[in-house]
Amino acid sequence: HERDAAVLRQLKKQKAAADLVQTINSFLTSDRQTRVVAADGEAWLNLPDGNARRLDDLLSSGLQTRWEQASAELTQLESAQRELETVQRSLAAAPKEDAIKGIADELKTATSEITDLQQQLNRLDRDLATVEFECGELDKQITTLNRQHLDERVKTNEHARIAALVTRTQNTMREFLKQSSARKIQHLSELVTSSFRFLLHKQSLLERVIIDPDSFRITLIDPAGHQLPKDQLSEGEKQIFAISVLWGLSKASARPLPAIIDTPMGRLDAEHRKQLVERYFPHASHQVIVLSTDTEIERGYFQLLQPHIARAYHLTYDEQSRSTQPEEGYFWEAEATTEVAV
Repeated sequence: HERDAAVLRQLKKQKAAADLVQTINSFLTSDRQTRVVAADGEAWLNLPDGNARRLDDLLSSGLQTRWEQASAELTQLESAQRELETVQRSLAAAPKEDAIKGIADELKTATSEITDLQQQLNRLDRDLATVEFECGELDKQITTLNRQHLDERVKTNEHARIAALVTRTQNTMREFLKQSSARKIQHLSELVTSSFRFLLHKQSLLERVIIDPDSFRITLIDPAGHQLPKDQLSEGEKQIFAISVLWGLSKASARPLPAIIDTPMGRLDAEHRKQLVERYFPHASHQVIVLSTDTEIERGYFQLLQPHIARAYHLTYDEQSRSTQPEEGYFWEAEATTEVAV
């Protein structure tokens, strides 16, 4: 009897279903009565037919089924209990609202400051772009003013014109060399050397031309290997050298660029003039325009150039209309600027 009571207490403790507890209680009661009768040698249970059948069902399979149901429910209960404990521990570990309120406020403030700083950065970027644009415009204006100033100086005398030509040539060469490798710089030096020696009537004056790849400084070397100062060159030789640099650049570009040459022989002696007529004008480019006076390209030089001339014009100034009109043909008496297309 004590064992049966212990079983019932355990079931109630595990919170088993009430009908299951009642059924097991009935079974245990009947079982005790059966054992009592068996002990007395009597097999009478005095059970109604319904209870007898119910007991028979329990003994055959019902009790096992109820026990399995009870075990399953106990397993579910234990699982639910573990989940409850987990949730309770999580709740206990979570910080209180008061504890995180300060951090949340700081986070909100920091987020607002970041937004403000980002807006300031965007404004600064726009301001920087504006300043860079203005600096670019100022650079263009400075460049324009420098060119205008240089042009004004060039108009003062012929020597300044030659200096400006050399300066512009160096600037052009500098831009070209920025995009060139050391090999191309060496190649350009060789082209300028060959052009200068080809046009120069003093073959013993120059051995080679060296262009510094860093400073773009041009150095002339004489046959003895010594540096040849440019101020030792005559005015004609300086002009021939400037033409040689331009010719070398044209060759190095490997592009068919037309050449326009304005009053090329104003400061040249007869020997250098002949060198230009015979060696430079016919080979300077696929298309060459020579702007000269009739004293520069006189009859003899014109005859030398005749096989290479496509068209020739002379420009006549009309005093009444104050305009210049081009006319075909090259003439010798009129003192007018002429244009020779080669």
